[in-house]
Amino acid sequence: MTYLKSIARISKSKLNSIFKVFKSNVKVIKKTTKADKLYELCSDKYDLIDYSETEYDFEYSFNNVVTDKFELSLSKSMIKTYILMHFIPSNRSGVRKRVSYSNLAESLGISVVSVRNNIDRLVKLNLLWVSKADRGLYDIVIVDEYKSHSADNGGYITLSYKMLQHLLSFDNVNELKLELKKLLWCDAKVNFVGANINFNKDNLLSILPDYIRPSKRNELLNSAKSMFSFENGILNYDAFETKEDIREALATSYSETIRGFFELSKMPYSKYHADNLNNPMEQRKLEMAEAIIVDDLVGLVIQYNMNLVLKALQEMYMLKGGINKNEVENTGGYIRDKINEIIALNKTVI
Repeated sequence: MTYLKSIARISKSKLNSIFKVFKSNVKVIKKTTKADKLYELCSDKYDLIDYSETEYDFEYSFNNVVTDKFELSLSKSMIKTYILMHFIPSNRSGVRKRVSYSNLAESLGISVVSVRNNIDRLVKLNLLWVSKADRGLYDIVIVDEYKSHSADNGGYITLSYKMLQHLLSFDNVNELKLELKKLLWCDAKVNFVGANINFNKDNLLSILPDYIRPSKRNELLNSAKSMFSFENGILNYDAFETKEDIREALATSYSETIRGFFELSKMPYSKYHADNLNNPMEQRKLEMAEAIIVDDLVGLVIQYNMNLVLKALQEMYMLKGGINKNEVENTGGYIRDKINEIIALNKTVI
């Protein structure tokens, strides 16, 4: 999957909810007779819908909303599918455009049928919204992706691509759930927000089904796969990466890659660079402007993906859209718009 993000933010309340058994009163959206608001949301004309940068309102009225009564515990592949969705870049409206079930299946190591079943169940549980198929591709929205990040809803946890790979490697659903709960506990410990959490063995193991015998529970708790050991009643969170740790680790590497692109391509960083590159009186200002542009682009790499940023830079310097490469004054802003154009034009098929 070429365009997976390096970092993803996931609602803590949503992660907590997947440990539990989903019960009755789950709303199911059925076909409507009028224009489907979800279809409107997933359209390419995202700029016609008014959203703020920090919160998106996906509360719409549907004609035929029914209540389906059932009990369902999320399987291993359903949990993995839900987490993986957060690593797919979205457009400005929070829509993952043109998602391929076959590519998802390849990344998850399961069949396309399993992916389809997983997503159908996640939709039924109101965790995802999915558009109608268009030549085998789907637009997908994570329900309340940003609304749940408010302090009242517990905020969100930041996961790295490395952590995603670690979570996808689990073969046992109970080990996976324990690892996710350990992650939430580590985050609470590091950020000093665990005042209401009872950090003990029984609480940690409470997410496991009752039928698992005590010896097996201890075996799962201290799985060799886990990054976080639990010994003498204490959770070791030395391996936990905070948002700041992740960003700092990535920033240096990404900065070198971005600078390397400009050095190899011999392209100016901006119009200001093109106009003053050979002016010795402007060298100090050029260095400062260059650092700002690199920082902006590194931020976009972290938000989206290195391949997307490099693709947008390449398209900018290929003079696509009729804009001269030497006339771009705000490189960071231009590349952000170009990335959203690439996503809207369905060039990020996942």
